[in-house]
Amino acid sequence: MKIFQTIAGIDKISGGPSYTIPSLCSNLHRLGANIELHLLSCKDSNVHEYDFDITLHRRGFPGRLGTSNDMKISLLNNVKKGDIIHAHGLWLMPNIYPYNIAKSNEAKFILSPRGMLSKWSLNRSRVAKIFMGKLGQYSAILNSHCIHVTAESEYDDVRAFGYKGPICIIPNGIDLPDKPAVINKEKTIKKLIFISRVHPKKGIELLLDAWTKIYQAHPDWELDICGPGDSDYISKIIKIIDTIPNSRVRYVGPLYGGDKHEFYNNANLFVLPTHSENFGVVVAEALSNAIPVIVSKGAPWEGVIDNNCGWWINNTVDELVNTLSHALTLPPQVLYDMGMKGRLWMENDFSWITISKNMLSTYQWLNNMIDKPDFVLTE
Repeated sequence: MKIFQTIAGIDKISGGPSYTIPSLCSNLHRLGANIELHLLSCKDSNVHEYDFDITLHRRGFPGRLGTSNDMKISLLNNVKKGDIIHAHGLWLMPNIYPYNIAKSNEAKFILSPRGMLSKWSLNRSRVAKIFMGKLGQYSAILNSHCIHVTAESEYDDVRAFGYKGPICIIPNGIDLPDKPAVINKEKTIKKLIFISRVHPKKGIELLLDAWTKIYQAHPDWELDICGPGDSDYISKIIKIIDTIPNSRVRYVGPLYGGDKHEFYNNANLFVLPTHSENFGVVVAEALSNAIPVIVSKGAPWEGVIDNNCGWWINNTVDELVNTLSHALTLPPQVLYDMGMKGRLWMENDFSWITISKNMLSTYQWLNNMIDKPDFVLTE
């Protein structure tokens, strides 16, 4: 059984999938699975640094649709009966080719929508989605042998769309840093951080609205916003920041590797007021660094309440104001203790070893090699 993973791209600007999908492939490879990742040519040069096979395909015309005859022909010639094709994302041709090829070659097709079937996402660029749906995306969704979701809320989205087949619920994994963030007792200024893709979906404007209402009451706190994004939208966010006098808020741009770890290490509290998220890997990253989180109910992180490592709130300015007003008054040690509870939770439930074993079990079940796992739901 060979496992073909497909996605349009893993450029860092793509956000969570640029981390989670290569990590999944790498950990499946370490389990002995025969893995091959197919994607369109991308800007990042580090795609050849992974320990599994990656095939880059030339983009065709029109490029906006992710058209690539190279990808289509390569998969058609290499996928065999009994193989698995796992497509990630929706509404581009690399999410449609795999279904047609699996059908032609008697392979099994599994799809990960990656949050793109939420009501918020479906209401964005509706005409383009209808067009891609008629090109084959609707068939690929509704006729998948299995759909993979990362949370129960995404399961509900998939069922609401009309899919009636089996759904496996497997969260994304997280690479825990060797050491969590530590308290710097000499710091006089505490740091609230937002780190994610800079996109209207992420609720940054809502966060800035809330910040304008509370920052003067908390002179010992500052807000840093970090992440890649569209240059026009980033300019819009910077203009909003510039209108807030003496606000102690700044946009620091995208950070990677050691710079990103240092950014987490200097933080006391994390916030993500997102409108829609199938997982939200940055929440897991913050918790793995022992940073408590404030996250909206647009993301499936109700577990922060059960594990006493943060707040899971309605996505309104008033509730964000109330939650921030409380959290920013807590002593650093209390916040750190909450964060350490979050790190323990990440260690127990979100290790890549567990996640990749469950995904491999799903592939094996699809090929009738093992009994159905408990995390695969058929109703």
